[in-house]
Amino acid sequence: MTKRVPQQSTVVDYRSITTADRNPVKRYLQNRRLLHGLRFLLSKETAKFSGQILDYGSGNAELLKRIQPRYPEARLYGYEPAEGYRRQAQENVEGLDKIQLVGRLEELNQNRFDYIFCLEVFEHLPENQIREALQAMHRLLKDEGILIIGVPIETYLPALVKGFFRMTRRYGEEDALPGNILRATLGKSIGKRPLIEIEPGLPYYPRHIGFNHRVFEKMVADSFVIIHFYGSPVTFFPDFLNFEKYLIGHKK
Repeated sequence: MTKRVPQQSTVVDYRSITTADRNPVKRYLQNRRLLHGLRFLLSKETAKFSGQILDYGSGNAELLKRIQPRYPEARLYGYEPAEGYRRQAQENVEGLDKIQLVGRLEELNQNRFDYIFCLEVFEHLPENQIREALQAMHRLLKDEGILIIGVPIETYLPALVKGFFRMTRRYGEEDALPGNILRATLGKSIGKRPLIEIEPGLPYYPRHIGFNHRVFEKMVADSFVIIHFYGSPVTFFPDFLNFEKYLIGHKK
């Protein structure tokens, strides 16, 4: 269940809450997340790769910025519907002419991608928007293309560790309440998740707590075959000892 909050969110400085966060542990984990997101691509392609890559929900386009020097011949696209984040992305990749940023999916309909990345996006979306996004990716991906998804693990032991960390930063907010943290640690629903609009027409869950990666995996499996998965920050650890999970798949 969700609770619609009648307000509009202010788009924050994406870098300041990810790779440049004030907390050194979070900075490390966010940079580690990007590295692990690229793990499959780096293992399969040489520097001469000249295909097309899409980052779906690209935020400030940091992922594309890190891909570009490794694959200078690749054609890189970032889809970011939130204008505030798209402006940050444009500033972040200024001067990199192989990266094209778009705000509407219609601008990509003529493209078919070898790789589609979607990292730390789905935990913010309502169920209907999740299904719409997966359908769009299915349409945009080449028949032999690869989908790479990264989502947080917000249940059991990871929920407990994250919950304590969040309480030190913003006690009293939705994801920093002892009751919600306990329910997530036990694998139970936290109840209604406040749903805002990050910008007009863009519904958005501002916090990760309440997201269940196992339920999400079943939704992915409706349209894609998951061929590989791993965790982060330690790729060979099981889910309950990791903070993120990556799913590698292709079309059914």
